[in-house]
Amino acid sequence: MSQLTRARAYVSRLDGRFPRALSMVLLAATVLVLDVATTRTESSVSAVDEREHIDHLIRASRGDVPRDGLILSQPTLRELCSRGSEYIEWPPCKPGRLDPADYAVGGVNVAADTPFYYLVTGPAARLLRAVTPGWESLVTWGRVLGAAWLLLGFYLVLRIGDQFEIPRWPLASALILVAALPIVLAASTTITPDASAIVVGAGCLLAALTWERTGHVGWLVVAGLISATAVLFRTTNGVGVLVVIAYLGFRALARARKQTRGEARSLRQYAVAAVALALSVPAAVAVWDAADERFYPTPYQPYTPAELETAGTLDPLRAGESQELHGEDVFGGTALFSLFPPVYEAVSPTRRSTGPNAPWYQAAVFSAFLLMVGALLLVVFRLSVGDRLHALGLGTAAALIVASPLMVVYYFYKNDALNPTVARFGLSALPAVALVLAAAARERLAFVVLCVVAAATYSTALLTLT
Repeated sequence: MSQLTRARAYVSRLDGRFPRALSMVLLAATVLVLDVATTRTESSVSAVDEREHIDHLIRASRGDVPRDGLILSQPTLRELCSRGSEYIEWPPCKPGRLDPADYAVGGVNVAADTPFYYLVTGPAARLLRAVTPGWESLVTWGRVLGAAWLLLGFYLVLRIGDQFEIPRWPLASALILVAALPIVLAASTTITPDASAIVVGAGCLLAALTWERTGHVGWLVVAGLISATAVLFRTTNGVGVLVVIAYLGFRALARARKQTRGEARSLRQYAVAAVALALSVPAAVAVWDAADERFYPTPYQPYTPAELETAGTLDPLRAGESQELHGEDVFGGTALFSLFPPVYEAVSPTRRSTGPNAPWYQAAVFSAFLLMVGALLLVVFRLSVGDRLHALGLGTAAALIVASPLMVVYYFYKNDALNPTVARFGLSALPAVALVLAAAARERLAFVVLCVVAAATYSTALLTLT
């Protein structure tokens, strides 16, 4: 029996014993245990802009359109003073009205996020709070909903895995590993629009793959709508769209060389699909920018720029110096490989970085990082050119490398500031990374290694909470 035949038999045995429903039960249990334990153990406000996100969530929960430039609301200030911050010492709560100026930057919400994520999550959090009176605050429910966003994304990844014929045991193990990464924990246990990244990244890829399999143009329209929605929830979600575009490009290249396997479209169809997805992103941004300027002008500021500068710098990267874009900012190693792969990020709580058990977790995360890099390289160099998994591996690797310099240039000209690319910008590419990781673990030894690293990362993440 050949090695390929043995691998396929192994895959069939695994799938037969592990249906999709059982996969979701396992994933739901592991994600909820880890995320709820994190939320319950550490209630302080995260260092990654959660102050602003909390204010947006509270406003959206009561039907308002959250905007930057508004003074923090009193319910937000109550959440801040009662929870405390990971990095700023706020005054304790007191009866009566709280002074927004005591809570950094003159009490002004300086985040420039679009309102769409909050308009979905805010009302859902308020509904959950209403049916569980006295249990937890609106912010706690908003954080718990981060786990719901993550599980929805995981379900879509399982659907994609079926199309690639990836066995569910390795895929479930890869997703448990992803759930325990610092970058994902930060997104799924705090209030942040980054929570939407896994869903939109997986959704766009699933729609594009379904179009490729069926040829129905309706699925291409769905992929375009998901791409537009992705960047409206968070501009950096465009990385997940870039993964899909790169995948289609490599499939088109294989088609041109007459090396495609499985379902394939014509070269012209691939080109049309890639262009349509590529245009959906700037089109969505342009439409929102026009609507934002027309219907939601910048709110009136009761503070002068000088007063805001005294209270706190609005953009620390631009403080005291003019910003210039240099070649190393775009093509240097830090820029090119800051998302390859997206693993490391400031994570809540900080004990996972500085606590007594943090070294165990950091060692496990580093092992996961090496495993992901190895899986991407293995799929890229080992599979045949016409294989769809080969195209996905190539597309994922290429998108993660190209996306970072593109974002540096985009944000420089949009904000007139040099903003470094951080790992969380690549969150929407993690569904593809998980698929590649699971595909590389088809053989028994690789599967065992994946399970060991996943178990180590997950268990040490829990260990840091003790």
